Amino acid sequence: MMLLLVPFQLAAQKRGVVRDLETNVPLRDVIIYGKHGLKVTTDWAGRFELPIDSGCVTFSHRKYMSRPVNVEEIDSTVYLLPSGEMLNEVVVWGKRGNKDRLAAYNAKEMQMQQAPPANFDLLALVALGIDLLFPKSHKATEAERRQQILDNY
Repeated sequence: MMLLLVPFQLAAQKRGVVRDLETNVPLRDVIIYGKHGLKVTTDWAGRFELPIDSGCVTFSHRKYMSRPVNVEEIDSTVYLLPSGEMLNEVVVWGKRGNKDRLAAYNAKEMQMQQAPPANFDLLALVALGIDLLFPKSHKATEAERRQQILDNY
């Protein structure tokens, strides 16, 4: 009798993998919330198992946008979109810096900014004219690409 119940329990589970939409890398530690206190966490390979009667569940990770999904609509892979909270530039200053080297660098930079151009550059003028006459096509920014991905999501 016990052996007959095992296949029914396995059939009542929905299995899948959570991946990054941009890199297709499996995501670990994604928390899946559902009704009646359901809470499942993905393993190191991004795999999960959910009861088929879970209804609507929400996939959540701190570095990605949350995504509600109906369990019946999950095929084998769920993709999450990065939240976009990334740093553009990081400047690190040490406690014992070489102030002399920094002062020399700043002095050279100031000289370069104050120096007049050496001679007239005809090629640069022609390139500027071409750019003005034939403008380049619009290249989508990161925000526009993310919006397009969300619209097709």
